[in-house]
Amino acid sequence: MAQRNNGNPSTNREIENALFEAVRKGFPVEYVDLLLEMRGYLDELRVEDLKEEKAPSTAHSGSRKVSSSGGTLLHVAVRRGNLAWVDKLLGMGASPTLHRDIEGYTPLTLAERMVELNPLDNTYKAVLSALRRVAVEVTSIRSGKEFLENVLAEIRTCQEQMRDNQKAGNDLIRELVENNALMVVRMETLFTTPLRILKSLESHATDLKQTVDIIKIRSDVDHEKTNCINKMMLKTMIKNATLDKIAYVKELYTNLYECDVLTSSLLHYLQSDDSFGVIIDCTSANIGGIKPQYKNIDGEVFTGDKDSIFADREENRVYLAALRTYFRDEIIMSRFARALAMLAINNLYHNEGRPYSVEDKGSLAAFQEAMAEAVAKRKKIPKSYKYVSWAVRMKTPLGREARLAAVPVEYVANFGSVQGRELMKDHVPMLLRFYEENVLPKLH
Repeated sequence: MAQRNNGNPSTNREIENALFEAVRKGFPVEYVDLLLEMRGYLDELRVEDLKEEKAPSTAHSGSRKVSSSGGTLLHVAVRRGNLAWVDKLLGMGASPTLHRDIEGYTPLTLAERMVELNPLDNTYKAVLSALRRVAVEVTSIRSGKEFLENVLAEIRTCQEQMRDNQKAGNDLIRELVENNALMVVRMETLFTTPLRILKSLESHATDLKQTVDIIKIRSDVDHEKTNCINKMMLKTMIKNATLDKIAYVKELYTNLYECDVLTSSLLHYLQSDDSFGVIIDCTSANIGGIKPQYKNIDGEVFTGDKDSIFADREENRVYLAALRTYFRDEIIMSRFARALAMLAINNLYHNEGRPYSVEDKGSLAAFQEAMAEAVAKRKKIPKSYKYVSWAVRMKTPLGREARLAAVPVEYVANFGSVQGRELMKDHVPMLLRFYEENVLPKLH
């Protein structure tokens, strides 16, 4: 390792200058500039390490071990909380997840650790956000690459089948021409086989076109879903986030997106709302750790340890407790869907959470009719289906309207699209029809 001569400052400077001059000619200008900028934190860097370091040009750039901690330049930048260095190294292609230091941390997990150690320092939080964004982009690129490779494989298979059929037809025609003695015997084949071959080729061409169309549709849908889920993840803060917690929250959004158009439309609407946000605690059965006190839509004040979900209309934010060992996934999904729906409807109509505009008398009449049906049928609905009874038990008219408007998404999120819709058609058909005809089109 290059050592400092503590007794002679000029010798120290000569050693530092020699360290960077030794590699200056073999590196891009921007990379050498970054090394010079970071030199105050790389006292133990060896000239041999930099000589072996390749110029950043691939996904592995900036990933060789260059310090006594066994980390990379990106580890050094993360540990110092220097966002400018982190952005430069990520721009050069450094990976947030590929290499580990001597303690076993990747740059991403090291950033999570630094946030835990410095919870009040926003610089470390900004560094973590930059690394997560690149990690998500890399994951999306890999998934897209695998999907395209599968598409190309299907297309190649169809092409090979077409070539085989064409070769078989050509071989038969060549045999008929070359064997005059068999011409009469095979006359019938001569007239019928090419027609069959042409029909077969036409059929394969049609199948190929349909396959390509289906692949294109699937590609567009998958891209739209991935883009929506990634945007929702960027709006979500996870308490004491780990890779496992991040994966679980992403799974939660994916299940909501794929459940039904009633739930996917909520994500599509909220992803473009810049002020909207979500805070999730995956280790608790209540929101006391992320929302100690709140006032519900009826104006009642509660402490966070009394509930697992809250839709804050003033902050435009959802607070969710999602401890899987305490709640079933279906319960977490239905509560989350309800809170998302209540905020989306509040922001859509600007009418204190009611599912209609002040001047829209037609929607008001239709919703009042649906409410009257729900109130009349609430005692006939089995007790195991409590969403309607919970809604009509709210203490104020505003609370009842806002809570009842979210019942359709609770049904599909808990029981699935098919069963949830069948139950609503049996329990509250007018409420389902109101949501589909009045709320859903506006969300789109």
